[in-house]
Amino acid sequence: LDPPGCAALYATYPCSNAVSALQPGSPQILVYLNNSLIETVPEPALMQSIPTVKFGWSASTGGDEEIHEINDVRVSSVIPVQPNLCMLANPDQVVQGVNITNGSATITTGSALPSDDVGSNIYGAGIPNGTTITALSGTTVTLSNAATASAANSLVTVSPMLPVSRIIPDAGIASASVTLTDPDASFSPGDVGDVVLASGVPAGTTIAAVTSSTTATMSAAATATSSAESVLLDEGASVCGNTASAIPASLGTTVYTTVTGAVLATGSDETEPMSATINLPSGVQFVNGQTPSGSGWECPAPGAGLSTDTCTYAPPGGDAPAGAPLPPISIPVQQTSPTAGTYDVTVTLSSADNDSPSSYLTDTQPITWGGTASNVANV
Repeated sequence: LDPPGCAALYATYPCSNAVSALQPGSPQILVYLNNSLIETVPEPALMQSIPTVKFGWSASTGGDEEIHEINDVRVSSVIPVQPNLCMLANPDQVVQGVNITNGSATITTGSALPSDDVGSNIYGAGIPNGTTITALSGTTVTLSNAATASAANSLVTVSPMLPVSRIIPDAGIASASVTLTDPDASFSPGDVGDVVLASGVPAGTTIAAVTSSTTATMSAAATATSSAESVLLDEGASVCGNTASAIPASLGTTVYTTVTGAVLATGSDETEPMSATINLPSGVQFVNGQTPSGSGWECPAPGAGLSTDTCTYAPPGGDAPAGAPLPPISIPVQQTSPTAGTYDVTVTLSSADNDSPSSYLTDTQPITWGGTASNVANV
């Protein structure tokens, strides 16, 4: 923790600092001799704007020909490590009147799907697991995989990908102003609470209000002026750990719940393996012969009668960049209880360097078995 210029703040070292267990909100270094506190060095002002924490120790005493030893040196940290992962339950759409032909990569639906369903995962009888929607044209849907069975007037589930962050390439900011503009008119009320990341915007700034599709108000004023500022909006704080809308289903049917993890843009890259722990409530079980799955995820076949399964994911090349979504995980489940009602499937995401993930890493997908046909969205 020795940035350039830190030593100039003091006549002598040390310049590094830690968080005192007695004063966790006031980073400092405490020097003890024979168990007696002899010196306290407060946090240098320069350190307050540097979020990276590095650990190390050095000591130097005496002249060139002298040898000095420091015995029993102990360095500990009580600085909390904040997780930089995000977990989201995907709001599924149940589509009626679907016709599927064995060997064909196109299906037809009862009504046209919204254009932003391109890229979404799609599940149903005869559709291979991991299939996505690659194109839409009226009621014709093109899939990434050919169907393996035919079905008429069937139901499918569409799980859209949830973006955690997005970039406004040519945003407008002005020094000392809290106004953020977007000539592409992409702002929506859902942007409130998003973190604003840009070179001319103070760290920790969020969207306080959206006044129109082209104008938003920030929680802090910009420190620079630009008419073409690249601004990244990170919505992790407002969507991580969400509870998606309940999926309506008939008693005894299989439901494909979908979850998506991500690395928050406000954190650092994730270089450690990640785990997604799936927990099923009483009355729900994994589907025999259909394990949870997702591109790059390793999911063992759940044991008979078990209600928990853990999938693991190793970042390709050893690095998942900040702001990047992780591949979605599909979780086929069935109801074992004859009682109609809503059952919550939960998934918790963690990484090897974070043994105690915060609660916001857990998301919930409710399923309502026994619903009537009128509860099924005809999209």
